[in-house]
Amino acid sequence: MKRNLIMIAGLLVALATGWYAQGAWAAKVEDSKRVFELRIYSVLPGRMDAMNARFKDHTNALLNKHHMTLIGFWQPQGADASKKLYYLVAHQSKAEAEANWKAFSADPAWKAAREASEKDGKIVEKVDRLWLDPTDYSMMK
Repeated sequence: MKRNLIMIAGLLVALATGWYAQGAWAAKVEDSKRVFELRIYSVLPGRMDAMNARFKDHTNALLNKHHMTLIGFWQPQGADASKKLYYLVAHQSKAEAEANWKAFSADPAWKAAREASEKDGKIVEKVDRLWLDPTDYSMMK
């Protein structure tokens, strides 16, 4: 399982760095000590539409509000498309990430959005996290 997560993380970082290298981002990202967090959501059966709506309509803006840089979101092809959501977040440091997540979790707007989105039942079964450091030759740091 951990090996699969590492392989997926490598793929997602490669996709994101390819996007960056093609000039899709307007601002040049300066070298820094940023860390990247790969989050993998296992979504309960029949709840992927609610998961996607929650991110599009509420969560993304709240993550930005709490100083998290969203790199991208992905769903796998095939049978797991309705079961998994992957996304990559950049943070200035792991300590800052933990502080930002704590503030996000306590935000009344997040609590209200989560409650409203779960009126028909829970959405997420579990969340896996993988912390990534860019290599010295990475296009994105």
